[in-house]
Amino acid sequence: MIVSKPKFKALSAIVMFLILAYGALFFNLRSFMLEGSMAWWRWLLTVVLCMIVVGVTIKSLMDFKTMRLGANELKVKRYFGLIKDTWDLTTLVAWTEERIKTKNGEFRELTLVFPKNKVVKLTIQQDSGYERIYKYLVKKQGKKKVDPAK
Repeated sequence: MIVSKPKFKALSAIVMFLILAYGALFFNLRSFMLEGSMAWWRWLLTVVLCMIVVGVTIKSLMDFKTMRLGANELKVKRYFGLIKDTWDLTTLVAWTEERIKTKNGEFRELTLVFPKNKVVKLTIQQDSGYERIYKYLVKKQGKKKVDPAK
């Protein structure tokens, strides 16, 4: 059984950003409550910061997933186990690996497409077990691999 979870490095970076962003947001709101009024630019900063913080929080919670792959079955737990999806790998429509060369190395992303347009994505930078899942897919479902250039 192959298990893929978010890497600690990726999670810690997101958590540190959110702590700093929430701290700045609450500092602005606290200063407004104590002073009673703020300059227009601080209002604008607070609104923009609030939208960024909420957006990043929702995006990171939606991307947090744990995957288990084995016995021709893929189990995905999202939202801290609240939503569980299970697919048989024989129903896999297609899968692809995208590689993009960057300044610091290579960005790699696996995209698995299941019936009813259900898509599961994982990246080498954010998910542990990426290499093992890739090798498993090549071995078991190699015929369903699609070239991303096409």
